[in-house]
Amino acid sequence: MIKKFNSVLIIGMGLIGSSISRALIENHVANKVYGLDSDDNVIKKCKDLNLLIQGETNLKNFDLQFDLVIICTPLSMYEKIFFNLDNFVSKPTLVTDVGSTKMCTISDYNKIKTNTNISFVPSHPIAGLEKSGPEFGFSKLFDNRYCIVTPFQQNDKAVNTISEMWKSIGMTVEIMDAERHDRVLAMTS
Repeated sequence: MIKKFNSVLIIGMGLIGSSISRALIENHVANKVYGLDSDDNVIKKCKDLNLLIQGETNLKNFDLQFDLVIICTPLSMYEKIFFNLDNFVSKPTLVTDVGSTKMCTISDYNKIKTNTNISFVPSHPIAGLEKSGPEFGFSKLFDNRYCIVTPFQQNDKAVNTISEMWKSIGMTVEIMDAERHDRVLAMTS
């Protein structure tokens, strides 16, 4: 059974982030879900849809730490996000993401990371729609879909926890080397 997370932060509250928020709550995986997005309008929509305990446009506006952080932004934002998390996190925190390429994600993380409280386990849930925005999110988006987890550090506990989190919202998880993931996805997209 999945560990229930006390507090989860989702960075990027578009279709995928808002769907994860819905799924975590509906499946009783998280006690509280918080959101971070650079767009005030997205945060307002999330509040109107009652998706978050608290939504902010700046990480520094949170006065608590999180058990789990899920990055759901464009890949071009990752370096800045890793930098901000590196400075913000002060207790052991699991971090995962939803990015479609993994080698650049791991490279961005390794360039920035100095904080030993962060355990990063890259993920790629293969799910989505042609629409974007929190209003289009739904909890069943991940049902019977694949999530590829690409660990690059030896941390079985973190990998198992992240894998179980994805399974708990309906996904089938496959562990794969990041380089192989990127090759396979490049051939199929």
